[in-house]
Amino acid sequence: MAESRPFVIAVVARLLGLKRDELLRVLPIALLYAVVLASMYVLKPARNALFLERFGAGQLPYVLVLVALVGAAGASAYGRWSDPPRVQRTVLLLFPALGSCLVLFWWLLPLGWGWLVYAFYVWVNLYGLVATSLIWLLANTLFDPREARRVFGLIGAAGIAGAIAGGAFTQAAVSAWGTHNLLLVSAAAMLCCTGLSLLPKPLESADRRRRERPSPTSAIAAVRQSRLLTQLAPMVALAGLVSVLVDIQFNSVVDESFGSTDEKAAFFGTFFALLNAGAFLFQLLVAPRVLAHLGVGAALVALPLSLAGGSVALLLMPVLASALSRK
Repeated sequence: MAESRPFVIAVVARLLGLKRDELLRVLPIALLYAVVLASMYVLKPARNALFLERFGAGQLPYVLVLVALVGAAGASAYGRWSDPPRVQRTVLLLFPALGSCLVLFWWLLPLGWGWLVYAFYVWVNLYGLVATSLIWLLANTLFDPREARRVFGLIGAAGIAGAIAGGAFTQAAVSAWGTHNLLLVSAAAMLCCTGLSLLPKPLESADRRRRERPSPTSAIAAVRQSRLLTQLAPMVALAGLVSVLVDIQFNSVVDESFGSTDEKAAFFGTFFALLNAGAFLFQLLVAPRVLAHLGVGAALVALPLSLAGGSVALLLMPVLASALSRK
């Protein structure tokens, strides 16, 4: 059995268009990213359901503003983790800390404190920002630019697969364990991530990486220095604004359509699984053709326009909401 393992590794690497050593480095980081996004899409349905059950959709704008403020503060610290030694240490500490926070939220949320539901909503968003950013920084320490062009697509595909699995698992698990206990499921996933983060090893020394890495700049400075980023920034901002408005509308419909917390969480799990499956197919089949024929600008404009169209349709045809509630 052991003798056949190198042969299997060589065959898989050839099928994926990778070298053997690249495959051995990409597998742990791809699995780590898949588990992180799976846990994220277990937590997001729980977060949405718990918030809607306690406050309803009317307070969503307030918590989303809070999310934006906290996210901006978190993004400002992003550059501090760019050095490989700091990335390695932070990743090893991150997942046990996240798991401990989840256990703490699991213990405190039944006490019924409203501010704690707000804190959990913001914390889930911060978790997504920090965990995914650090994983990509870790991946940057494992592959040089030439290798990254070959392997980063595989890592991204593994993440989408994990997101689909997380949403599907949530839909099945809610009826058995309840929305509140999904937090313990994600805490267990953090233990798995801790073990996986020990496997990949940087290809180069930290000193060499540091010498080759350009000096960090702020996000605003990077946008100002790039003509392309300056042109794309308004489109990205428009897409973000429209997506927030659609998110509020969608959560309002879900809040009116489903009675219990578990029903809301199960629906969100199914929705996120289908949404990520659609995103995977779109990225595989449609996005390359759009980019090739219309360019990046048209691709970015398509998102806010399609979201805005769906938002207007929902406003003009409230029968959609009532049909959902009578499913």
